[in-house]
Amino acid sequence: MNTYKTNNNTAQADKSATSQHTKADITQTSHSTMSQHTSPTTPISSRSTTKDIIYIGLLSALCIVFTTIKVPLPTGAMVHLGSAALFSMASVFGGFYAGLAGAIGSGIFDLIMGHSQYTLFSIVIKGLAGVIVGVLTVGWRPTVSARSVSTPRILLSMLVGAIWTAAGYFVAWWVVLDSYIAAVTRLPASFLTSGIGILVALLLIPILRRIPRK
Repeated sequence: MNTYKTNNNTAQADKSATSQHTKADITQTSHSTMSQHTSPTTPISSRSTTKDIIYIGLLSALCIVFTTIKVPLPTGAMVHLGSAALFSMASVFGGFYAGLAGAIGSGIFDLIMGHSQYTLFSIVIKGLAGVIVGVLTVGWRPTVSARSVSTPRILLSMLVGAIWTAAGYFVAWWVVLDSYIAAVTRLPASFLTSGIGILVALLLIPILRRIPRK
């Protein structure tokens, strides 16, 4: 009898130990599986954020550099290549990148070049111009391949952006200069800048399309 009880107790102890080991193995396997599924998420998100920051920084710098290439006019306005950079990046990288790059680049340019009274206007005007052209061509991020967008569509989008830019700076000149006439005399410079920008953008777009976006 004692031997039977001892053997029975031993068997029960073995079953209990086996059950505990099985539960521990299942728990460990579950944690390992969850870790495998969740661990890649953070690096991917981090890489995406880093890519966005790098692209926005580079495109903002491009906008600043091109805007410094300018010709002052007797009316007090100037013709520059900032619109060329903005329209090009919008037609390739979409409204998200172009909007932020246009706002940041134009704002910084006004601050460092002594046009601080126009800084807030430029942030809004150029930022929305980038969004408008980008969304009308390739989308927000973009949603379609930049290579598949037709030239007429790009031209139409840039024309809309040019009209918005002229209207926005007309208001800015009117407010800053406190003169409707002075604002009107500067409108030709805005349209000339956008016109040159469109022509240069058509040359830059094929080059920007080669930049990897993944």
